[in-house]
Amino acid sequence: MGRFQIPHALLPKWQSLSLELAPYDRMTIAFSGGVDSTFLAWFAAKALLKDVLLVLILNPLVSDRENQEAWNTARQLDLPYEELKVDVLIHEDVANNSRNRCYACKHAMVSALSEFSKVLKYHPVLDGTNADDLSAYRPGRRAAHELGVISPLARAGLSKAEIREFSHLVGLPNWNKPSQSCLATRVPYGCRLTGELLERIERAEAFLLHLGYSLVRVRIHDRNARIELSPDEFHKVFEPAARHQLLEYFTELGFIHVSLDLAGYRSGSADVGVV
Repeated sequence: MGRFQIPHALLPKWQSLSLELAPYDRMTIAFSGGVDSTFLAWFAAKALLKDVLLVLILNPLVSDRENQEAWNTARQLDLPYEELKVDVLIHEDVANNSRNRCYACKHAMVSALSEFSKVLKYHPVLDGTNADDLSAYRPGRRAAHELGVISPLARAGLSKAEIREFSHLVGLPNWNKPSQSCLATRVPYGCRLTGELLERIERAEAFLLHLGYSLVRVRIHDRNARIELSPDEFHKVFEPAARHQLLEYFTELGFIHVSLDLAGYRSGSADVGVV
């Protein structure tokens, strides 16, 4: 195992993941720079010595900041990677932000990625879906499954917490990175997505992150912005200078009302009452 020792309790999961990847010598990994796809890439390439190509899909629903972090992580892994541009907004289900958006978006991206991987002769396509995702509302998983994407972490039964533990153990730099979601999840279903709207959301969240907040979502309701933060950071917002700075910047972005969600940051809040 090299420089680290696998805890006895986690050894069966390590072995199970090894078995899941055993049939594949050459593969494409759909790479987001998140904890899951990073650990999968490291495990396949470094622990099992597989021939791995990382592909980062550039689409308008993902912020430039997330893309830059993914590039940096790929370089730290010292693995070959490619970028693939996919304009998902050309699909009406995506642009109209319908309840079928996630499926349509994932279908468009995976279709392009599958063709890309075949041209480069890195096949099959693997992704970082984990075991926890199987019980969450993830309509995009159906598209990935239909198009033959393999999810070895989920098939090996690895939870998010276990993947973080493994990632920390082997020294991956992003083992504690917060989970991310696409910018469309900040907008109510049925509200049309445009490049200008997505840019405003990205700029608003980047501003809050720059101010030092750790977990951030800016949910949009018409010209109103509802901010989700970790509750233990609420006090920062109410400091007069910080509140003034925040309101001034959000006003410049075109928001009329800015509110703080007292429930705090929580994953999937955009789907509350929908599913």
